[in-house]
Amino acid sequence: MANPRPVPSLFAVFYAVVALLKTEKLIKAGIILFLGSGLIFSIICILGMIRSNVKYLDELFKISVLIPKVNFKLPGAEIGFHPNAVGAILILIIPLYFILFFSYSRRKRRNSLGKRKNNLIFITGLIGLITITIVLILTQSRGSWIGLILSSFLLLIPGKRKKWGVILIVISIAAYLLLLGFDKIPLGAKEARGKITSRMELWNLAVDTIGEHPVFGVGMNRVRQLPEVGYKTAHVHNHLLHTGAELGIPGLLGYLAILAGAGFMCYEVWRKAKVGWMRTAVLGLACGQLAHLIFGMADSIPLGAKPGFIFWYSLALIAAMYNYMIRERG
Repeated sequence: MANPRPVPSLFAVFYAVVALLKTEKLIKAGIILFLGSGLIFSIICILGMIRSNVKYLDELFKISVLIPKVNFKLPGAEIGFHPNAVGAILILIIPLYFILFFSYSRRKRRNSLGKRKNNLIFITGLIGLITITIVLILTQSRGSWIGLILSSFLLLIPGKRKKWGVILIVISIAAYLLLLGFDKIPLGAKEARGKITSRMELWNLAVDTIGEHPVFGVGMNRVRQLPEVGYKTAHVHNHLLHTGAELGIPGLLGYLAILAGAGFMCYEVWRKAKVGWMRTAVLGLACGQLAHLIFGMADSIPLGAKPGFIFWYSLALIAAMYNYMIRERG
């Protein structure tokens, strides 16, 4: 039987981070720790990641064969880390890396720090951004790529840099088609149709499960025990349906309330915070959460999964900045 304890532990991480990060310096330290943990996570995952099953893209990523593999023998990941799960976590972190790095690059000349310290921060940020982006590419997780691109585009639309969002979409599609090769497009379309069909079967199963257990669900981490899902599949490839199946409709509404509350707090901090870098940081966190939300419509990281600590840590940083803004405004 699956162990249901990880979720309370993840809740504890969320509340502990929110309770601890009460000052600007502590919040900044929390963000640095978040970025550092993302970099360490990406390195560990690329060493223990199983090969992607995207056959028509394998020949484009032969470099992954050169990366040494380590069997970490972690419970639940005995054969290695799934590329889609790795990609789903990295897209929570990359937007924050990106927006803070380029924001810092623009202000570096006006920064009061010494030149040597400035250069050290710049080089460290650049190495982290490049490393985590390369790992995301090597996952070949197309759901993660799509979520990241669409979230970046949607966040750029309201501002004056609308054209950059359109350019980003066009470049991304063109790069994917060039990498894929036009002769492989029919094969990719065939695989996509097969994946959609298999996902619809799981979605229908989740809807039936919610109908049979509408109040309490089947219990946390229990969907993978259904014969139609199994341990290998582990989830129904939709985070909303998966949450509803495990926690029932009240649990699903609570999950949606958390996401809606995070969106509201991001908007308020971006619009009202007096600290400029917080407005920048919350935009990166919002982009990551939106990318994760889009990814979760066709795939999922269950709430009880161990990598979910990054998801809850991201939410905790948003809540901590919102609380700080409220206190500063009296």
